[in-house]
Amino acid sequence: IINGHFLQNNKEVYKFYRNNREISIENVATGIKQFGILQTLINNHRITPQGFLIFDEPENHLHPTWQILFAQILIKLSTKNIPILINTHSPYVVEAIYKYGLHYKARVNFHVSLESQIEQV
Repeated sequence: IINGHFLQNNKEVYKFYRNNREISIENVATGIKQFGILQTLINNHRITPQGFLIFDEPENHLHPTWQILFAQILIKLSTKNIPILINTHSPYVVEAIYKYGLHYKARVNFHVSLESQIEQV
């Protein structure tokens, strides 16, 4: 998805590599960092059923197409019994989670919070 990968040097500094070019993490788009972090956690086997993934508005800084791909990845992780909590305002994310949940037969629970009316004081 991100057409590259992140590597950590011995100083615990991450660099992004694309087309054999090193790119400083400060110069990488937030959306690519988000996918890169998830990719790194998956590749290093740091995501387990004993852990818990929490995403607060993961759609921020993501193109709608990437929002849908991100939702698909999360659903695939959930089929491996990874607990995931997502807070979103994106209809793309909600719909993608619902549809991919059905497709992959994942257990998906939604809690929809609606804006309540506030009385004038």
